[in-house]
Amino acid sequence: FFFFFFFQAEDGIRDRSPSRGLGDVYKRQPLIACSIMSKKIAAGSDCILLDVKCGSGAFMETLDDAIKLAEVMVSIGEKVGRKTIALITDMDRPLGYAIGNSLEIEEVCETIKGKGPLDLEKICIDLAGN
Repeated sequence: FFFFFFFQAEDGIRDRSPSRGLGDVYKRQPLIACSIMSKKIAAGSDCILLDVKCGSGAFMETLDDAIKLAEVMVSIGEKVGRKTIALITDMDRPLGYAIGNSLEIEEVCETIKGKGPLDLEKICIDLAGN
């Protein structure tokens, strides 16, 4: 059996406080990658699909940073025997229309039924195609 987990790559890591700073993204990428991948690997799936967000609303604001993070996470997954794929997706503007967990879940359910916003539908199809 193959299971794909669709998770946002940031896993909630959005601490932009001055205590951590933003200038050392390269130095923190291995820690971010290990934090994210340890959870995916522990879940026990044979395959891992990563949605690495990039842009002004993401932790990885530049494409270069997102690519480097994706490469590290794919490498970790493959080293432990998991088929791992990373897609880098845009986060320069909101996806869909809903704001808040419960409303976003409703919007996803509508998207699954073919009645959701086109931008969300497109990214779901792109991710599912991998």
